[in-house]
Amino acid sequence: MTKLLIIADDLTGALDSAAPFAVRGLKTVIACRPRHMEAALTQRADVVAVSTASREGGAAAARSTVAEVMLAAARAGIDKPHQIFKKIDSRMKGHVRAETLEAAEACGANRLVVCPAIPAQDRIVWNGAVRGRGVKEPIGIAGFFPDVTMDVLAPDAANDEDLERIISSAGPADMLVGAAGLSGALARALAPAGFARTAPRLRAPALLAIGSRDPITLEQIAQLRERTNPAWIGAPNGVASVNTADGVAITVLQMLPSNEVISGDQANRNFSQTVQRLLDRGIESLLCCGGETADAVLAGAGNGIIELKGELLPGIPAGITEINDKKLLIATKSGGYGDLNCLADIAESIDFVESCEID
Repeated sequence: MTKLLIIADDLTGALDSAAPFAVRGLKTVIACRPRHMEAALTQRADVVAVSTASREGGAAAARSTVAEVMLAAARAGIDKPHQIFKKIDSRMKGHVRAETLEAAEACGANRLVVCPAIPAQDRIVWNGAVRGRGVKEPIGIAGFFPDVTMDVLAPDAANDEDLERIISSAGPADMLVGAAGLSGALARALAPAGFARTAPRLRAPALLAIGSRDPITLEQIAQLRERTNPAWIGAPNGVASVNTADGVAITVLQMLPSNEVISGDQANRNFSQTVQRLLDRGIESLLCCGGETADAVLAGAGNGIIELKGELLPGIPAGITEINDKKLLIATKSGGYGDLNCLADIAESIDFVESCEID
């Protein structure tokens, strides 16, 4: 029986908030879209996370998608407030109110406990507002829930101990709403004490699909190329005619700008098609850098299910999925995440012999 359903408005959020449960040994499955939920719920997972892919659309459509998710959850017996975790952006982006209220009303919650703090990223909640790194002005949480009939609690959290107190004090009729900080505290409460799963490693030959143009990512790519000298393929607007070379352990496919102006969605679709073509040439593992990159690749191919196996490094979740009728290890990294050496460190730890399955 699934213990917890995580509802996120994008794939990166689903992966990031679910990863702490996988790291601590709970079977954790990701549904890349609501249409994949039924298959995910048959996996006998402890934790299922679903991406509604609703952040960029309208509020009405977002609420309708969450309603669809909650109906599927109810059919599977997941219909109590303590079984639902509503993942939201730590800076309150997207349709926070519409999606949260839809989930809360569907499961009969009496109170929302809203805390999007991520202390590990120096982002906290203090005096009912989000503050810290990347937040120019405090973001008041109560302002997102005016005229709400149920109680809305926005507890302060400046460290992991604060988050753990929030979890321990939550009642059965409270629905938890937060980001990776709060989900990490919940994982520590649900998972066996002291258990830690062995970190997965990419298996050669590996493809690093870099869709992000974040300056942090560009610095990481420069460091990767300096330290490991991988094969490199440029993809203007997501299109590349070159294939991976036989015997190459690491190939970097990097989205580049082009003189031809096209939409971001079209560039991502092009990039996804290029990635799928390269995967057909014997690639054993894939790292997608950039949330839209990972979403486009997984939306365009595969069965829409990822069984998380842990993290390559903290904040870089990895799991097993099936693309083009082949199982492979896939990892994701947000564009602005990680230190200068993280991609090079991952590349240098690539597994050349053993299976990518985790014991």
